[in-house]
Parts: sequence; C-alpha cells; structure tokens
Amino acid sequence: MEKSGIKIMLTSKSGCIACIDNIYGTLNIDGHFSPYTERELLRKTAYKGKYGWKEYSSIDEYIQERTIYNEKRAAIKLQDNLRKEEKAIKDEEELNNLIVKGVIPTNIHNLRLVMKKLLKSNWGGWTLPKMSIGYSANQYDCEGQIAVTIKLDTPISDEDYGIENERMFVIGNPNGFLRKYHRI
Repeated sequence: MEKSGIKIMLTSKSGCIACIDNIYGTLNIDGHFSPYTERELLRKTAYKGKYGWKEYSSIDEYIQERTIYNEKRAAIKLQDNLRKEEKAIKDEEELNNLIVKGVIPTNIHNLRLVMKKLLKSNWGGWTLPKMSIGYSANQYDCEGQIAVTIKLDTPISDEDYGIENERMFVIGNPNGFLRKYHRI
C-alpha cells in the first residue's frame, strides 16, 4: 500500500494521527487508515499543529519503524517487570527473616516491607507480625485499587525518608485517597 505525502504525529490523547494525501485520520499498526469525519476533526486540535509531524515514504515504512519501537518497548517492560519481581522476592525474604527473629524493629523500611506483604493478601487472611511499636492495620478499596494503612501507637521519625513524628502511613493509594496518611 504505497501512498505519497504520509505524515504521522504521535499524541498523548489520540495516539497516532495520520495525514495521507492531506486527509487526516487514524492509522493502526496493521496499516488500516480510517479518515476522521468532519465532526471528529472539529473536536481534534493536535492535527492542526505544525510541529511533531514525522514524514514517511510509505505506510510500510511507518509500520516497520513502529514495530521495532514496540518490540524495544516490550523488552524494556519485561526487564522492568523481572527487576520488580526480583525486588519483591528479596523484600519478602527480608521480612520473613525479620519475622523469624521475633519482634520487628519499627522503622520506615520495615513498615514498607510489612505493608507490601499486607497489600498482596486479602484483609481476612492477615496475620499481623509483631513490631516494636503497637499498631493497627486496615485495607481499603480506592475505586478498584487496594491500599493498606498502618496507624502506630507512637509516632516515629526517619531523616532518610524526611519523616518526622508521623503515626499514620499508607501504601497503594491513588492520588486523592487517604490523604491524612503519609505515603511510603
């Protein structure tokens, strides 16, 4: 499918806007071009910009470049997920070692380890580990995203994390939820 005058603009909202022979529309990765209706063009503003367009000699050239980009992005995402899994395993091992020793010292790092473990399981199945400062823990559903809170009986401070005299901590909350808690 060869056409002259192909321009592509990647946008944050619309994804990919294509201009083929001065007709604006969407172009998906399999090469299917769907022109915008007049009504859609009235709502769109990104296509009016002079900057951000990249020209291609053919749709096939765009598809090839986009495929390579998507493959690189998938490889980076896979590496990132593997790194996160390794860190989660390491954190869980560290927490298990602390639990075996008995009472867990209460500091921000250890609170984060405990809260991450609690975040992975349903509230009904929790067995709270003993910490050097008494605490209560709760789980909240923040519009489909699970958050865990811990309220300590005594406030703690940690210069490394910029925390001074805090008692209430949260992990997993989206912005705008559980604001009275300090996110760690």
